[in-house]
Amino acid sequence: MKRIVCLVLIGSLAYANEINTAWSLLQKGDYAKAKPLLEKVCKEGDAPSCDALGRMNEKGISMPVDLKKAIKYYKQACDVNFPMGCVNQGFLHTYFDTPNDDKMALK
Repeated sequence: MKRIVCLVLIGSLAYANEINTAWSLLQKGDYAKAKPLLEKVCKEGDAPSCDALGRMNEKGISMPVDLKKAIKYYKQACDVNFPMGCVNQGFLHTYFDTPNDDKMALK
């Protein structure tokens, strides 16, 4: 049992370190290095990282603008109850989605 607890704690610390490193890189403006870390922790369920990837894809930060990917990342953030992800997803559905999906935007 002690081994399991130790493994969980070590995994949690590594996960937290990746998140901190990604956000530190974002603050420095090093988006190219932050992107793979954000993608990894987003896949693991970190909603703010998913939202940040959505913003990067929406605005074309360190990559071409890709609204479909932005919506995908915002949806991932929204699906784990991150309100800003829901707001951003709704905004893109309202103003940029083709065809305009008002029902999804209201949801």
